[in-house]
Amino acid sequence: MFDPFKQFQDFQKQFDGFFNENFTNRFDELMKMQTFPPTNIYRTEHELIVLLSIPGLKSMEQLDISVTNNNIVVSGNLKWVYQGFQSVQKEIYSGEFERTIPLPYAVKEDRIEASYHKGLVIIHLYKLIPDTISNKKIDVTYIEDE
Repeated sequence: MFDPFKQFQDFQKQFDGFFNENFTNRFDELMKMQTFPPTNIYRTEHELIVLLSIPGLKSMEQLDISVTNNNIVVSGNLKWVYQGFQSVQKEIYSGEFERTIPLPYAVKEDRIEASYHKGLVIIHLYKLIPDTISNKKIDVTYIEDE
């Protein structure tokens, strides 16, 4: 009987043997890095709450968050090291990461609140409302005919 999953497992074993390491785990780590940290964004008309799931931070020095235009850029480094032990299975992301998260609208850069609680970074942002009342005078230069 044809079993595609068995064939894939056989192929994976041959592929891993060819590279002499678990190459598919490296690929999985690369894919996780593109979406780490997992993020939820909640919005109202004028406010955003951004949740970043980053378990295991011991210090906020491990994390760098900045806001540019309509994006939040998150980067950091997580290390899970157990002296004397060899990793057998790795599903929890470990290592350096950087992610740019698009926001639904521009936010005020001078009014941002962030906290870390039980593995979640909670960022409260406020919508940038352009000043529509101002009236900027435009100078027009008169060019005479020659």
